[in-house]
Amino acid sequence: MKRKLAITLIIIALLALPIMGCASSGIGGKNSLKAEDFEFMSDLDGFPQAEMTGYAALQDYDAKDPLPFVDVTVKDIHKLMEDKESFVLFVSFSTCPWCNAVLTRFIDVANEAGIKVASLNTRKNPEWESNMDIDDYDLFVADFDEQLEYDTEGFKHLYVPHVFFVKEGEVVYDHQGALPEMGSDPYMELNAKQEEALRDIYREGFKKLLDDQE
Repeated sequence: MKRKLAITLIIIALLALPIMGCASSGIGGKNSLKAEDFEFMSDLDGFPQAEMTGYAALQDYDAKDPLPFVDVTVKDIHKLMEDKESFVLFVSFSTCPWCNAVLTRFIDVANEAGIKVASLNTRKNPEWESNMDIDDYDLFVADFDEQLEYDTEGFKHLYVPHVFFVKEGEVVYDHQGALPEMGSDPYMELNAKQEEALRDIYREGFKKLLDDQE
């Protein structure tokens, strides 16, 4: 009788393992990041807090931590690259639907890593009608040439949202756009699995920053 009871308990324990595994994934689970691992990143303390009030995605977002963004220019970014700094750059503008589609998911992951993020707003100046109109665009292309796509006119075009993960002045990972399954619909409602898949794209970038880190 005792032996049958023991076998039954083992079977129950084995059946429970997949459930426990699912519960451990996601924010704060096995895929989460640890802020102490990113102490080598540039602190970006010299830059002002980025103005993010125009982003519709933040209207109903319950931020558990302060928004991580600081405001930078292309020249600021170039200086960080020249100085071999390690940082994350989020390029977007407030009325871009794709930017709003990814924004809060990116914030969740950035706050897991506990770092400040350089934010380049490509509509900060009302005269900038295209991402290519930003000041010193040629300098940006020089720094991120390999990560930019050609447009139909043969120019290297900065499409947003675009996130760059830079380690010691070199881009180790980048992601442009959102999830492939969103197709041409930035307003697509994501299920829990898709939400986490989008966060995992950004987690991959943060993990790339840790490669070869002593």
